[in-house]
Amino acid sequence: MLLGTGAAQAAADTRPAPPLDELLRGMDRASFLYLDTALRFACTETIVESGMGAAKRVHRFEYLFVYDKKHGFQDYRTLRQGKDRRRVDPDEEGVGLFLERAYMWVLLFNRTRQGKYHYQTLDIETIDDVATVQVRFQPIPPYQEGINDWIGTAWVDPSTYQIVKVEAMKIKNFEAFTGMQKDASEVHPLPERPRFKHQAKSQVLLEGPGRRYRIEWVTTEFSVLKNGMRFPGEVRLTSILYYLAKRPEDNRPDEVSRIESKQSYTKYSFYAVRTSEEVRSILSSIPRPARPPH
Repeated sequence: MLLGTGAAQAAADTRPAPPLDELLRGMDRASFLYLDTALRFACTETIVESGMGAAKRVHRFEYLFVYDKKHGFQDYRTLRQGKDRRRVDPDEEGVGLFLERAYMWVLLFNRTRQGKYHYQTLDIETIDDVATVQVRFQPIPPYQEGINDWIGTAWVDPSTYQIVKVEAMKIKNFEAFTGMQKDASEVHPLPERPRFKHQAKSQVLLEGPGRRYRIEWVTTEFSVLKNGMRFPGEVRLTSILYYLAKRPEDNRPDEVSRIESKQSYTKYSFYAVRTSEEVRSILSSIPRPARPPH
């Protein structure tokens, strides 16, 4: 994960990255493609959960992104019920680990959010024959849920200013991760290993003293192309519960449980989308101000 200050060197390109201010201006323009009243699409979302030795659980929804004058931008999931479809909440359908909006990463670079983040260019890395620029983003306190509560790295195509891949975690998980690293480097002996008791829905109860850390992160790939626009193809989420007993002879955290989830987006149907020429025009011009959807 490119969540720290370092950057992966694999498949790195030797060409210099474009200036950060140029990238941010272009990514702001690209974000308006997803705030476009002309954009409407549907696709099939398949969520596969696994972990704790239990059988994989598969959930399949119809995902819709629409705009109407009364409610603005709307995205939601449906399930077939007879001849009709009913709107559903994945939480209520038993999905334990999922990303609500896979496309939302572009909004972190909209002009209305740029004052709430620190940005930094890292390396150039080739992904699927695209020389992408790694742009690290870090929220500026105070943190607001759904506004500036993510930290991570975006791989950006500088020729279109669109995101190819993102690795990120919530700031609360990042603080837990760095806190675990700090605690593991110190020696404060605690009693021996705890006992583990498995409970329902892949949860674990730890009996005994010690420190517990829940770390979750997500990787999103924008691998679907339509008229010059990139859309999510896959999301991978990982949630790990660590336990640190702080033993002098071995103060490494124990991995108590791991839950993984993969969201795949297929069978896209575009009911309204701008042409390739219009997309290029928007990316090369200054769009009208807009408010990102929450």
